[in-house]
Amino acid sequence: MAADPAEMPLDGEPPAFAVRSLGCRVNQYESRALAGALAGAGWRETDAAAASHVIVNVCAVTEKGSRKARRLVRFLCRAAPRRRVYVMGCATAHDRAAYLALPQVRAVVPPPARDAMARIIAGCAGGDALRSFGARTRAYVKIQDGCSRACTYCIVPLLRGPSRSRPAGDVAAECRALLAGGAPEIWIAGTHLDEWAGGLPALLDSIGPLFDGVSARARLGSIGIEALTEPLLAAAARHAGICRHFHISLQSGSARIRRRMGRRCGPDEIRARIARCREALPGATFTGDILVGFPGEEEEDFAATAALCREIGFVKMHVFPFSPRPGTPAAGFSGRPAAAETASRCARLAALERELFALQAGALVGRTLAVVVERAGAAAEGFSEEYVRVRFAPGAVRKGAIARVRAADLRPGFLWGEIVA
Repeated sequence: MAADPAEMPLDGEPPAFAVRSLGCRVNQYESRALAGALAGAGWRETDAAAASHVIVNVCAVTEKGSRKARRLVRFLCRAAPRRRVYVMGCATAHDRAAYLALPQVRAVVPPPARDAMARIIAGCAGGDALRSFGARTRAYVKIQDGCSRACTYCIVPLLRGPSRSRPAGDVAAECRALLAGGAPEIWIAGTHLDEWAGGLPALLDSIGPLFDGVSARARLGSIGIEALTEPLLAAAARHAGICRHFHISLQSGSARIRRRMGRRCGPDEIRARIARCREALPGATFTGDILVGFPGEEEEDFAATAALCREIGFVKMHVFPFSPRPGTPAAGFSGRPAAAETASRCARLAALERELFALQAGALVGRTLAVVVERAGAAAEGFSEEYVRVRFAPGAVRKGAIARVRAADLRPGFLWGEIVA
């Protein structure tokens, strides 16, 4: 039988592959780890349109995410019927049969077995060992996987299993390699960072010195409010290269709904921890995740959430509607608000987000900010340490540099600035 041209190199070139990643920072990290393994085996990375082998890393946190993943895989199969498609990630557990029904799909690999994907595709070893994050200005380093908590709405523990941590030495070594490769900003990622076995304060003290005195910085990914402890704040204060920005997995500001969600801290403790963080780390900023329309959420519960968001003063909020996930306790809870009401509440939080951004970002006008340049050209753009989008006139800056930009004006959704010589 003649070899399938989709499997063969053209003109002596190595096989071409592409990786499409959906969902969280952990997925982004695992996609780059796989790409690095394939490149190390001599394969050539390209875009999906030109690739004979395409790997899709799929997300299952919401039903919308699962649908998006299925649509993408079907599109990739239709676009090139002789292409080989491989699916990995969280959505493989519940959608495995649907993916395998597509003739172009050669393998469906769940998260616990993801290291096998490199062997299936190219006969090489997988694993976590990054030296580059490609052309991206943000690199991610995964410090743990899985979750041992039991939030009633979350499917992740069912798909990724209990928490497992990487050794501090491996994390530090990967940070060193990425810094040597020119990464200007490294995000510390994980399914549940709070559960890293060594404790986040020890982690910051382990990697913090790597960022002292260099033109690069580190930023924690999403954390629970319980992580804002005195030792963590002290560790962050010791290292100038650790961003004083925290992404909080808030979900709700209602004590009643938080208990129903299985969240551990009540609103009063959240307020106290945020206030203490601002005392210990002047200028600290916050972004957050908010889940709207959880079963049993009444207007007074939503009002409590909006009020707490206002008190925290988020710079940015990721607002998303409740999505019942199979196998989770909340999927069987009664009392879900009507879809129209949930949509209305999401819109109200979006309006609040714009208001809070104007207040928090507006307070930075006149200050000189350290901006990682993510786009250089007709209008340069990047994010400050405070995680505020900044745009400025083009100058002698390159993508990936950390530019000193004086914030001159507040615009809708961003600050306009000028490069400081």
